[in-house]
Amino acid sequence: MRKPQGFDEERPSRLAAAPRRTDTVDLAASMDAKLRVLSIVIELQSHLDGASTLADAGQQTALAIREAVSASNVLIAWRRFDAVGVPAPLQLIGQSSPPGDQDAALGLQTVLSALEEVALRGDPLCWPSTDPAARHCLLAVNQYAKSIGLSQLVGVCLRQGDNQVRGVVLVVDPNATELAFAQTLLQIVQIPLASKLVAIQRSTPKPWERWFRGLMRWTESSRRNVIAVVVVAVAFLMCVPVSYHVRCDCELQPTHRRYIASPFDAPLEKAHVRPGDLVDQGQLLASIDSRELDLQIASVEAKWNQSEQLRHQKVVAHDFAESRIAELESKRLKLEAELLQYHHDHLRVVSPIAGVVVSGDHQRSEGVPLKKGDVLFEIAPLGEMIAEVSVDEQEFKNVTESMSVRIVLFAMPNRTLQGDVDRVHPQAELKGHQNVFVAETELMDPDNLLRPGMRGYAWVDSGRRALGWILFHRAYASARAALGW
Repeated sequence: MRKPQGFDEERPSRLAAAPRRTDTVDLAASMDAKLRVLSIVIELQSHLDGASTLADAGQQTALAIREAVSASNVLIAWRRFDAVGVPAPLQLIGQSSPPGDQDAALGLQTVLSALEEVALRGDPLCWPSTDPAARHCLLAVNQYAKSIGLSQLVGVCLRQGDNQVRGVVLVVDPNATELAFAQTLLQIVQIPLASKLVAIQRSTPKPWERWFRGLMRWTESSRRNVIAVVVVAVAFLMCVPVSYHVRCDCELQPTHRRYIASPFDAPLEKAHVRPGDLVDQGQLLASIDSRELDLQIASVEAKWNQSEQLRHQKVVAHDFAESRIAELESKRLKLEAELLQYHHDHLRVVSPIAGVVVSGDHQRSEGVPLKKGDVLFEIAPLGEMIAEVSVDEQEFKNVTESMSVRIVLFAMPNRTLQGDVDRVHPQAELKGHQNVFVAETELMDPDNLLRPGMRGYAWVDSGRRALGWILFHRAYASARAALGW
């Protein structure tokens, strides 16, 4: 078949190849944009890895985004949450350009109001808005933009994986050719950037941690100087005089004791008190059985009457010698009867003083025969006590009379008793497998709360001594004694 004149055989192939070249150019541009975003994200990640605080991270982010989209300024705001999840107002943590005179006059509150408005809306920001229905929702942003004469604003909320808004990125006047790229970049980095800033916030050390880390870094860099400073400081500290208190065990004892003994041989009828009971002067403590005394009194009275009859008979018989003997026998029996009657009148054992029963539990001993002089009860007066402070023999030379003593009893740990050393026994005693010297301290007890036998700890104020002596004098004395120096 004959071809028309002027027919170009290559034209259809060129027309078919033209769309394919356009697709290739678009694909190359898309790949270039993706690679550019990837490089910016990698660079931003490297900057954030070196940030130690949230402020450093915000500043590094603002500078990186500003350089990427050629903006005049980039603002980074962040919201903190308390322990129960209550959000705090946004705080400005990053700004690529230092605030000028115009920004200072505008005030930080206007900037934060615009950022709060972006966070409240939650959607990406592009000002001026192309949607007439959404313009009324950007009042704070409009005020901020018009106050400093801005032409373009792009912003995005920083969200965590749970879609919670943690911060805002606001780009001020980006390059007109970079507007679309800026929007794409912000939408891509909003979630990973928020996660990274949250991680930095959690890992930010507390003030005392930063101080301690700085001290450790200085210590590592100047180890010899640190050792010298520590040695000098310790030596100086060992020479500082401080109050030295000798710690001792103590036990309360009554100022004096009254022992109540059985007045004569007789069975115990009943005990009316037990150890620990408070008694008044003249209070009944125990009763003694009177049956044996009644029998003895009746027997003696019968013998006395018989002796009187015998004396009368001898007198009538003018037997003066026998009558005299009978008279003496009668007097003896009369005195014995009077003694038994006296015992009968004193069958009630009473307390001679007011105080507390320290010993003598006879509640289950009724009917037990008593011997004259057997101790029934021990009564201790109240109102004052003697604290027996057991001073270790190594501390004996450090405790003298008139030193103040502070006592805390196990029974009353919230109360501190004060006193002075009245006397130190010159002879050591063995208490609890320990050789001690007993120091006595008189304690007044107007509330009658103290009881004999109470135990606790006592601290004797031995004056001011060097701290090094206080810490090491006992070990030094023990070493000398062991080595025989």
